[in-house]
Amino acid sequence: HPTFGWVGSLSNISAISGYWVKLNQDADLCLTEAIPTDPGIVYNLHFGPNLISFPVDGSVGIGEGLPDDIEGNVTGVIGEGVAASPNPVFGWVGSLTSWQGGKGYWVKVDSPISFAFDLSTLGRSSAADTPPVELPNGMGVIQSTKQAFYFVEDVLLDGSPISNGDWIMAYNDNVLVGARQWNGSFMDVPAMGYDESIETAGYSEEGDHISFKVLQESTGKIYQVMGSAPSWENNGLYSIGVLQGHEIPKEMLLVSAYPN
Repeated sequence: HPTFGWVGSLSNISAISGYWVKLNQDADLCLTEAIPTDPGIVYNLHFGPNLISFPVDGSVGIGEGLPDDIEGNVTGVIGEGVAASPNPVFGWVGSLTSWQGGKGYWVKVDSPISFAFDLSTLGRSSAADTPPVELPNGMGVIQSTKQAFYFVEDVLLDGSPISNGDWIMAYNDNVLVGARQWNGSFMDVPAMGYDESIETAGYSEEGDHISFKVLQESTGKIYQVMGSAPSWENNGLYSIGVLQGHEIPKEMLLVSAYPN
């Protein structure tokens, strides 16, 4: 606030909590006068989504960082535009592959739990998750503080499998709210929500219907994906199986019909 400084109910930064930091331009953030976090700090989580920190520099795999006795209670982990979900066959799937120092995460659990991260396999450097890639043709999506993810097992485009590099795009009505480049089964497609900012006007709100299209990277063809997906809600994680896509005609013509 220009007169009173920082106002609101948040007055201190906690070592165990994660935070959305909103900026009006790119910048490096460095905390001063902070006490180093104990790597063995205990996190007490309530049922549902919890926004928590990762207590140390470096990185560790999503599954490796969770103690075995509580891993089964974690139904998903959400980062900034990336997510991970446990799969009974393939383990953790999605674009989020590791816990990284300096980042916060929504951790969704099915019951109250307490745990400390397992850092026995901690790496010194931060491993990169799926990097942000600029959408073609000037299309873009603003990162929102509200987001949901739709995990796609596979996509068939007029009967043929989707190729690595193709784009799956999520829409709220006709507004593009998320996209992910395909690189294998169980890819998570983000769908951003309206967080009361001008930049996210028209983005998803509770109960909105999400639809999908596929942009074929090699040909530029766009496919409409048939079928329905669960309604959007903030921090939602959904598995939507195999999608079927059909090419959208580039133009429609009305011509005279004979004899009528």
